[in-house]
Amino acid sequence: MTDPPIEEPQYSHPELEPEPEKRLMHPILRLILYALAYMAVNFAVAVETVVVAAIIKLQATNTLAHYSIAAVLMAPAVLFITYLFVVYLDNRPFSTLGLNTKGSWAAEVAFGAILPVAIISLLFVITYCAKWIRITGTLFEQSPVSIAGVILGTVVLMIAIAIGEEVVIRGYVLQRIESAYGKAAAVIISSVIFSSLHFLNPGAGIISWIGVTSAGFVFAYAYLANRRLWLPIAMHFGWNFTLGPIYGFRVSGMSIPSWIEQYTTGPRWWLGGLFGPEAGVWVIVSLLLMTLGIWWFSKRFYRPENNTLQP
Repeated sequence: MTDPPIEEPQYSHPELEPEPEKRLMHPILRLILYALAYMAVNFAVAVETVVVAAIIKLQATNTLAHYSIAAVLMAPAVLFITYLFVVYLDNRPFSTLGLNTKGSWAAEVAFGAILPVAIISLLFVITYCAKWIRITGTLFEQSPVSIAGVILGTVVLMIAIAIGEEVVIRGYVLQRIESAYGKAAAVIISSVIFSSLHFLNPGAGIISWIGVTSAGFVFAYAYLANRRLWLPIAMHFGWNFTLGPIYGFRVSGMSIPSWIEQYTTGPRWWLGGLFGPEAGVWVIVSLLLMTLGIWWFSKRFYRPENNTLQP
């Protein structure tokens, strides 16, 4: 008598499937090689940005254009090296990184972008009513060409930054650490790495490091809520775009042309000083509200049995 056939387990999340037994190397070694590749790409993009700026005779004072060129070059380069590592070193389909389009992925993008807009707008109104912000003008007082250039440049810049950083940190880094040491270690280490990437920005210090690390925890939660990157990418974009280009705050120390021109008069403990609100109590309040939003969204709409979002 022969034994009945054993059914293979079915996984509703391809991201959760166990790694194949045969690997070219340990996950941490792959992560080290990925970091080296990322640094090489970063250097190449910096050189390319200088070359492009020289070719188009871009003025050195046009920081938005420089930032946008670098980000547009960096995002596809990051996607490319990540694709190579996931497919050829990890031996996984690229979709397992968290960029599959099963279910209502568009709902994740929409909710992720809208949530930080609502939260930051609420805190802006509160801060304005406390007379800690003084509005001095708006972008829309300028010429139509200037208005279009700022809007287009900031949208492109913030989308490219969100895609690049989330694919690297919540995509490859978190997932490789998780495969080696588990979820808790992956969230903590990837968030510390995420914060450390911003440590050389203007106004950075231990307080800003704590604030950005906390943001890393929230973005990690957004990824782990459904094992896809659409929600953290959209939240990252919504956060940066609302904070800087719309309301005129510094974004991780970066000063960017904005729709509202303002200067802050409020306390450093709330508004974060030169680094911006991400180094103040503002960021803690915002992140707590965003965490509640992610929890509600995932519980209300996410269906793990078929990896979709449904009412």
